[in-house]
Amino acid sequence: MKKIFTLISALVATLSINAVTIGNEDNTAGWWTAFSEAYNVKEGEVAKISFVNHNAGVILGDDGKPINHFTWITVLTQAGTGNPITVSPWDNTKEYGAIRADNYGWGTYFDRWQEDVALWAADYTCNYIWENPSFPELVNGAKFDITIKINDEGKFELNSAATKDGKTYDMKVVSRKEAPAKDFGFFFSVEKAHLTDFNVTIEKQAVASNHTYDFTAWSAATAANLKADAAADIDAGWTDVEKADHSTDPMTDKCYWAVTDVNAEGQLSANGVVIEELKGLKFDATYAGKRALAIAVNYPETSLGTYAGPQYLWLGGKNNLCFTIPNVAAGATITVCAESHKPSDARGIQLKQGDTQIGESFTPTTQATYTWTVETAGDVDVYNTNGCHIYYIDVNGGGTGVSSVKAAPAKAQPKKVLTKNGIIIGGKYTIGGALAK
Repeated sequence: MKKIFTLISALVATLSINAVTIGNEDNTAGWWTAFSEAYNVKEGEVAKISFVNHNAGVILGDDGKPINHFTWITVLTQAGTGNPITVSPWDNTKEYGAIRADNYGWGTYFDRWQEDVALWAADYTCNYIWENPSFPELVNGAKFDITIKINDEGKFELNSAATKDGKTYDMKVVSRKEAPAKDFGFFFSVEKAHLTDFNVTIEKQAVASNHTYDFTAWSAATAANLKADAAADIDAGWTDVEKADHSTDPMTDKCYWAVTDVNAEGQLSANGVVIEELKGLKFDATYAGKRALAIAVNYPETSLGTYAGPQYLWLGGKNNLCFTIPNVAAGATITVCAESHKPSDARGIQLKQGDTQIGESFTPTTQATYTWTVETAGDVDVYNTNGCHIYYIDVNGGGTGVSSVKAAPAKAQPKKVLTKNGIIIGGKYTIGGALAK
């Protein structure tokens, strides 16, 4: 399928129609004529969209084959761009790209019109064959549940589940490049189709569970990057010399202390590579830069005692804001496995949201676990009471911090009459397929 890159410029008439229906109910809405409202998704949020898709069934094209793109489309834009886009359906100055129900997309981040898969801008997977002649019938009357977000790798991700006749058909699209900003916008449109029961909610993304942050198995790549970083400069990045006055011996291949600035996202790197095991946690720049935070890759004992394991995240110093677990869901539990750096002295951590402490402080002597329940959705700050080791952090389920966004009125645009040069020469406003005077 080839795209026709016709630039369309027009004045946009914004006329309210059914607040939960997008497109004309007789499926006559033309290309780029019916839209939902525009929605903005902030950093750490996920958009959840649900609706029922309707079309006119199988319509044959000039080639005698069913036209499978008479369905819904979603367009991802820069945050705050608004809708409709009045310059062009493919305006790369405002849009990141578009994704359509028939496992297809275009634009900088979603382009897949080329025949060569290696040239696609995103990875497309689905468990149905969209070229199948029965595709229009498959999605006619199907209920769609869609999520759109920036995933943990910083890439755009859309997941779609279409349910009909007791069967579910999944589609997943992930951009190959990272999103250029933490926030984005989106809206929906249709072509010769319409959507009913259209609803949008914007929620905080819940942090994944099941030992998401495991500090008991630093990868060989992480260990090698820490070692290379320490070899380059013992007083910058990561160092294997604990004391700033160099009064301690190097602990090469055993332990590395942070003497580093944190990037804008709170991420820590070693040898120019973001440390995989720390991704998702946001580290306090002041704390991470004063030789207090350490990564033990093989440090099972010191003069103070023998520890539960040789690998852990060491939170040195006392009463520091060490790092933040972002976007924890309401009702989620946080389980931490920790021990004191000095087994004769009870030390550990406490959790806070702002100035409010969550539950009790956890100050074990030897390795133990403790679980907190987070009642309010949001970021959770981790403080240490004194030097301690963290073996893992589990963030499990719970509810979600929901900020509901009601489905807003859809928009109707002028019926477009184009010259061969793509310039609009006339048109009348329509509401629900009827001409508006």
